[in-house]
Amino acid sequence: MRLPRFRWLLLAVVLLAALATAVIFVQRERLAADYLTHGRELVAHGRPRSALGDFTLAILLTPQEHAGYLDRARAYQALQMPREAVADLTTAIALAPEQPELHYLRALLLAGPLRDPRSAVHDFDTVLRLEPTRAEVYYRRGLAYEQINNSQHALKDYTRAIELQPDMAEAYLQRAGIHARFRQRPRQIADLTAVLRLRPEATELYAQRGRAYLAERAFAEAVADFDRVLQRQPYAHLHFDRGTAHLNLGQYRAAIADFNRALRRNPFAIAAYYNRARAYSALGETRRARVDWTIVCELQASGQSEACFQAQSGYRNL
Repeated sequence: MRLPRFRWLLLAVVLLAALATAVIFVQRERLAADYLTHGRELVAHGRPRSALGDFTLAILLTPQEHAGYLDRARAYQALQMPREAVADLTTAIALAPEQPELHYLRALLLAGPLRDPRSAVHDFDTVLRLEPTRAEVYYRRGLAYEQINNSQHALKDYTRAIELQPDMAEAYLQRAGIHARFRQRPRQIADLTAVLRLRPEATELYAQRGRAYLAERAFAEAVADFDRVLQRQPYAHLHFDRGTAHLNLGQYRAAIADFNRALRRNPFAIAAYYNRARAYSALGETRRARVDWTIVCELQASGQSEACFQAQSGYRNL
């Protein structure tokens, strides 16, 4: 059976229209890709604001693709416009819900500048469902858990991050902080030791570990850590702590020297007078000890103390 001529003509028109649509679609995709490439180059050269126009045109040409929204979100992030970035990422996630990087970037923005750690945890959960061995995601989720005061879940996440990436110093450091809050000093010391093995230049961590040793009555180890800090930073406010360690080790002259330095920094530090008096008493220097005991009593009776000194003079970092 032969089709009438007009039907052949109609079929040809339909085929041509379909072909034209396909050609236009391909051209739109190519043009959108060009805009994305140019926008990424602008971002790489530190011009994210100029890139916004390119990414917007790419979105208009191919609104069904998530790439344009992701790139524009990154540009917004570089411009410190987190709400706009999250809006674009939310649209991108609706188009490509199984793309872990979209959830990860949105989680970082929610946990950081937008201060919404609970929502961030949900996004981190999705990332870990899709990519369960990403150590940095466990670390980041641990930080978000800490923001909502869920230390137990944070501790588990830091531990998992360390298992997956044993050289992640940041995870050890955060876990050490949790151990310190729970007064689990041996575990805190172990984590700080791990960080210092990875970052031996982190002088301030020797001070933290030294105080943990002091709390554990490991006085020789505490002195060694305080010495490391004071050799590099002679004006660090650690003389009282080191003096206390020296006192407990029976190193009374060294303790007195440290308490003298501590009192030069803060003449209202009652504990320094008290401990110096103990050192003088141990050495049999009762007159000097009596002077310090008297000062302690006078400062306590008059309400003067280290806290008063802080409030009156604005002194910091004792």
